[in-house]
Amino acid sequence: MALDLDTYLTFPRLSGLRVAPGGRLVVQSASPDPDGAAFATEVLELDPAGAREPRRLAGRRPGLAAAALAPDGGLLLTDRRPDPEAAPGEPAATDEAAALWHLPAGGGEARFVAGTPAGITAVRVAADAGTTVVLSEIFPGTDTFEADRAKAIARKKAGTSALLFEGYPYRYWDSPNAPRARRLFVVRPDGSLRDLTGDSGTALVADLSFDITPDGRTVLAIWQVEVGKARCERTLVAIDVETGERRTLLNEPDTFELDVVCSPDGRHAAVTRMRLPTTDRPWDIQLWLVSLADGSARHVAPDFGQFPLSPQWTPDGRALLFTADENGRCPLFRVEVGAEVDGEVGAAAAAPIRLCADGAVTDLQCAPDGSAIYALRSTMATPPEVVVLDPHAPDQTPKVLHAAALPVELPGLLQEVHTTADDGTALRAWLITPAPAESPAPLVVLPHGGPVLSWSAWSWRWQPQLFAARGYAVLLPDPALSTGYGRTMLERGWQEWGGRPYTDLLALTDAALERPDLDATRTAVAGASYGGYLTNWIIGHADRFRCAVSHAGIWDLRSFRPTTDDLGEWEMWFGDPAKYPEFYTQWSPSTHVERVTTPTLVTHGELDYRCPVSEGLALYGELQAHDVESALLYLPDEGHWVLKPGNVKVWYETVLAWLDHHVLDEPWQRPDLV
Repeated sequence: MALDLDTYLTFPRLSGLRVAPGGRLVVQSASPDPDGAAFATEVLELDPAGAREPRRLAGRRPGLAAAALAPDGGLLLTDRRPDPEAAPGEPAATDEAAALWHLPAGGGEARFVAGTPAGITAVRVAADAGTTVVLSEIFPGTDTFEADRAKAIARKKAGTSALLFEGYPYRYWDSPNAPRARRLFVVRPDGSLRDLTGDSGTALVADLSFDITPDGRTVLAIWQVEVGKARCERTLVAIDVETGERRTLLNEPDTFELDVVCSPDGRHAAVTRMRLPTTDRPWDIQLWLVSLADGSARHVAPDFGQFPLSPQWTPDGRALLFTADENGRCPLFRVEVGAEVDGEVGAAAAAPIRLCADGAVTDLQCAPDGSAIYALRSTMATPPEVVVLDPHAPDQTPKVLHAAALPVELPGLLQEVHTTADDGTALRAWLITPAPAESPAPLVVLPHGGPVLSWSAWSWRWQPQLFAARGYAVLLPDPALSTGYGRTMLERGWQEWGGRPYTDLLALTDAALERPDLDATRTAVAGASYGGYLTNWIIGHADRFRCAVSHAGIWDLRSFRPTTDDLGEWEMWFGDPAKYPEFYTQWSPSTHVERVTTPTLVTHGELDYRCPVSEGLALYGELQAHDVESALLYLPDEGHWVLKPGNVKVWYETVLAWLDHHVLDEPWQRPDLV
């Protein structure tokens, strides 16, 4: 059986790997529900030794997630099952609100723990004390969930969904910061919730990183502070669970705190920090160790050349694990921090050790006794699978514990392309080629998003195997501004979004097309987000591609700046347009609209607040006004990413039909459902 869209959508999507105190290994697996309207999740228990088949613990249904593991070995789930406390006939305050449930370690029926009208979106449990803290939302000015529910019902009965914003930021990625605001709550033994943070405005962002000390006394959280002029700072705070008193541990100028995880002994926190960019300096991400007693901080592995992400402690508290992009991979690293934890003055910083060299690693988890590391690992050509690693051995090949059974063999062959830029910089890209054919394969070039990002892992959104199944080769270049190649790669493209990234992409394309199995006369370019920007830039500067696909791309930097969800961040990068108008003019693809002749498909989601839909609409309008062959796939219920199974299928059908028509000279085949 060949790979097609319907088969692709059935592929199990693994996520949320967790290890319980007793060594239980749990993972989530998602695939479309029977009617194909949403992804349904089941929770599986895996044998850490890999000897037994996976056992289903919960699911399969939409809205289910393994939220945390309790000290008793039980599993805490967030689930959209109906609240058993709701009165018969009572109107729902919020559709599909997820409540907290407890599934016993020995199996049986899950027990309802707690719920809120808006739903619970994140959970943390103290490893020793069992204290549970959850993230939810509540209307400003309401002090109880009863009042919150009443206000939600009143809004529903009144037929209003109006939102009033009084600060900044007012949106984040795909979600507005209204009508409710996020708060942290402590779960009492009887399931009632105690407000821990009170009305904190926009301090708790949608992707909030927070943790709780093992003794359950302190919550650590990344806390956003509005500082005016549409700018924010992100600080690290410690919140007393008993009193709610909050003290700031880290708050340095020009620095964002990103992620926090507490040490096993509760005395320190590992924090990833971003040194904010300026118009002439890229950002930098660093790993720091913070004392919870006095807030003193030490930079871990200051000479490490990449961006450390997703830190986790080893169970003995003597080392940190983290991932980092590196040469088109995202391997796992270990760094010893025992000297820093012990407070040794003048101790030499340890160098990180790479534990595996190939693939992209996520969802790091340690066995309770420290004997093994569990993770999800994917490659550009293979989806995530559960693997186990030795906690000390460098550059090992992980052992696969669980790989989702795929109904078809993936057709694409993963290879690499290397070349040199005109300034002498070494460049590389991934290349996926289809099964051998009698004639050379057409090529689709996919610039990545970000722009500070890299092609390093399996992508459910832009899946090159689907293109390979249709006979296309796919080039996935890492040009200037890509991560995993040191700071120089960022500096080369920092103030010229359409400069070095553009010329690097073309250099890698030329290098790939030197291969005899690729057809240089049949090429296309397609990208999303910054990849959409770069696609828009390319069509205004080159007519070498037969067609283009621009998803959620930036068209005009001047209009993008005030409408995106984080004006302050982008202004740090681009500068104030009143002071630096030349940047906005020079590097806006819209400036070069008169030169565009490439047939272009524009796709955009209405709920995209990072690259607002106005950018896609403006691009399409200008293409039409200049008689450039173009089409617009408008997605009213999608944001920056296309996530709903039905929309995913229509999106791929439209994109592939556009490519087939212009690259393969096939008749235009409009998808049936649009």
